[in-house]
Amino acid sequence: MLKMAKRFTAVAMTLVLSMGISFTAMAAQSSPQVQLNGENLTFTTAKPVIRQGSLYLPARSFSDGIGAEITYDADTKITSITKDSTAVHFSVGSPDISITKDGTTQVAKATAASLNINNQVYVPIRFAEQAFGYSVNWDEDAQTAIIVDKNSLLNQLSGQFTLMDQYMAYSQSIAKDTYAIKGSFHFSATSADSENGAIKMEGNITGISNADVANMNMALKMDTEILKKLMDDETKDDATAVALLDSLKDIKMDIIFNTTTGKYYVSSSIFANPMLKAMGMDENTWYYFDLNELFKQSGQEFSLDALMAAAKSGSFETYIKAYLDTMPMDSVNSYQTAQKFIDILNKFFSDSAFKKENNNYVANYTFREDNTYITLTTTLTGTENAINGCIISMNVKQDGKDMLTMNMTQNKLDTKMNMNIDIPDLFSASLDMDMKMEKTTAKPMLNPPAASKVVSINELLSPASVEVEATEKITDIKTDESVENEPVAETPAA
Repeated sequence: MLKMAKRFTAVAMTLVLSMGISFTAMAAQSSPQVQLNGENLTFTTAKPVIRQGSLYLPARSFSDGIGAEITYDADTKITSITKDSTAVHFSVGSPDISITKDGTTQVAKATAASLNINNQVYVPIRFAEQAFGYSVNWDEDAQTAIIVDKNSLLNQLSGQFTLMDQYMAYSQSIAKDTYAIKGSFHFSATSADSENGAIKMEGNITGISNADVANMNMALKMDTEILKKLMDDETKDDATAVALLDSLKDIKMDIIFNTTTGKYYVSSSIFANPMLKAMGMDENTWYYFDLNELFKQSGQEFSLDALMAAAKSGSFETYIKAYLDTMPMDSVNSYQTAQKFIDILNKFFSDSAFKKENNNYVANYTFREDNTYITLTTTLTGTENAINGCIISMNVKQDGKDMLTMNMTQNKLDTKMNMNIDIPDLFSASLDMDMKMEKTTAKPMLNPPAASKVVSINELLSPASVEVEATEKITDIKTDESVENEPVAETPAA
């Protein structure tokens, strides 16, 4: 269950990612803004300009902004920008740049040649990415270039999570084996204005799982009598509606999630419902999402493989850094969002958040805003020298009343969860789940059986219309002609 929860979390988190765009096709404007690590750079006499669709920055303003040293050699006509162990050398008019880092030098080509405008050296904004490895993007709405030194963000996480690393290491040590999964759950929900009782569902889950693939077989039963009572007379006589309810009484569902290929397959008896059959679905067909292809179609620069590899590293720090590295930095709010994410991680999971209690480590976090009060307790359990379990408890109160309580306990190979929700004047619900794992020699299926009919859901999410929209937008971009014919001095000044 622990492995499945991590996989689900990895997939869920990836859905919030969005793509950056190229600055070689940037909309022309008179005064583009430039944000560095969440703060707008200040330009006095020399301001950013756009040439041939590329945004250029005054080299000195850029170097001052990143805390670097800039020099100009009049004899060689080479400008150098040095920060920490990285030195970048370039000449006006040439796209060639020499990058020396930790004593190793390589020559690369910038996206465009540096310029001399009014005796000031200008570099294309992608220079920050190529020379120093910064993230460079463009916020179209704010007309602002976004430059982020992701390493400075990631470094805030270094060495902060040794206790969580122990827990992750234990999790990955058991992930080397294959396990048979057995579990059950009970769910009920009651509407605040319902006099008919609760809608109830219960089910059993079996399966086989290892580090690369999970097979789940689910058998669900729902008490549909309450739903029938809620139907109006016209709906009760509708054969399609009645058939839909009947299909919910006893549901069989098979799932294969292959983290190596990024494919998530589902086959279910519910697809036999007449309404779904009319849509072309079939209970004997496997339907799947190719998550890697879905990200690719949406234009996201994201690698599910990289994130899953980080999850398998056994290091909480490595996993979180991999996730943070996938966060989009294409908005004026991106840096602050990433910083808040890091602050929350430190408050929740850093070593300084935990206090030792016997053989356990306990972290308590509280948050209050207006009439909402949230408490979160994380307990890492185990022996004196090894962490092999985790207990997470959450409570949300509003106006002094419990809105949500959740307790999840993972003890070695057993996982239990209980959750209660109570939204006044709307509904209440409860969920209880119990999952156990045992080692097995059985092998999970990597894909549906060879003779199966398999249908891709990705084809229903074709990005054709999005691509046309993006193409039309790019063809509208023009160069700022107001700066195109500015004089270029003979001798540049850094």
